[in-house]
Amino acid sequence: MTRSRFVRHPALLAVALGLTTALVEGCSANAYYSQSYLPADHNQAFRDRYPRADRFFNAFDYGHARLSELLYTQPDEAATRLEHQEFDWIVKRLLVDPPKLPLDGEAIEPSFSRFAPEVHEMFEWSHMLHRQVYDILADDRIPPDRKDDEVARVVRYYRSRHQVAFSTTPKDMALMDGQPYSGAFRAKAPKFNGLIWAYHWMQVAVYEALLTGHTPEQLAGREVDRLRRRRRLPVEVALDHRDVVPRVRGRVAVHGIVVEDAENGGHGTTLLSDARGERLESAST
Repeated sequence: MTRSRFVRHPALLAVALGLTTALVEGCSANAYYSQSYLPADHNQAFRDRYPRADRFFNAFDYGHARLSELLYTQPDEAATRLEHQEFDWIVKRLLVDPPKLPLDGEAIEPSFSRFAPEVHEMFEWSHMLHRQVYDILADDRIPPDRKDDEVARVVRYYRSRHQVAFSTTPKDMALMDGQPYSGAFRAKAPKFNGLIWAYHWMQVAVYEALLTGHTPEQLAGREVDRLRRRRRLPVEVALDHRDVVPRVRGRVAVHGIVVEDAENGGHGTTLLSDARGERLESAST
């Protein structure tokens, strides 16, 4: 009986299996492809005007992605690593000299982004929205009476990707704190949990700084310096963004904050839930 060519050629079998795996994974990932930000003259205005604050976001994005990767790949050891090695490295080294450009999230969380490509892209897409709104508010070439219209334009672009855009319906804290698993990560890794909340505090506080004429770099630098000096974090629990950004309320830019609220709720369900369907339902409804 003639032996199969795959049996006679193990290398050929390995290549065939590799191609099959790549095709299967690709079918899932292609539904949640990466997409560039909306082309506009104001793109990169925030980075050019406030490079230090922009670099802090790049550093925090690393911690954000590293958190997802460790919780998925090392669930038993993740809390210990995050509380000690990861926290110390981010606070003592990464925030001291943050990267000048945004990092590739898939390179930092390769396993998690393959496991849940939809969740990975939801966060990447919402982060891109924040950056574009910062650009609009930081660009003095855009007259003040046109900024709201420009923000509305990038929000429409963001919402055009229905499969990954967060809902703009405001959520209350029950989404994050009213689940059976709520508080599990907060209890196991309180320092790193505070680091994540510090990051989200900065995201919304920058809106307020840009709208009130304060310098985002001073705001960001002051909080990071405090974090390094005291080895603790400015926040230990989630903040009500309506208190952090009172001047933003009532303006078109508030759509970005609503997305931020939904994104924060998504963190609570994404990182501590086992059911992919549950993660998506809570984030997108």
